[in-house]
Amino acid sequence: MVIVDDILEDNSDLIPPYASPNPSPARGVYGFALFIVSWCSFALYLIWALLPTPYLKLLHLTYLPAKYWAIAIPLLLPITVAAFIILVLAHNLIQLHGIFDDVE
Repeated sequence: MVIVDDILEDNSDLIPPYASPNPSPARGVYGFALFIVSWCSFALYLIWALLPTPYLKLLHLTYLPAKYWAIAIPLLLPITVAAFIILVLAHNLIQLHGIFDDVE
């Protein structure tokens, strides 16, 4: 009597690996590491943005950018998104010009 598992083991070179919808363990580890790094980076950003400059100089952190950039850089994302939306709408309106010329 031949067992199906024996046949599958003999033909394992012909069968592609099982495609799982779950992430591989390596992707899970990389994702967790990225999660931890992003939260640590956010904590450092908040410390830099909210801690007064004399305290930063006391810790010998004099090479950091000005506090102006703590406000300016996060505002670049919504401004960029808004400008992109406005430019796409303007481009579409320009392309729409003349489309109804043949309509009577």
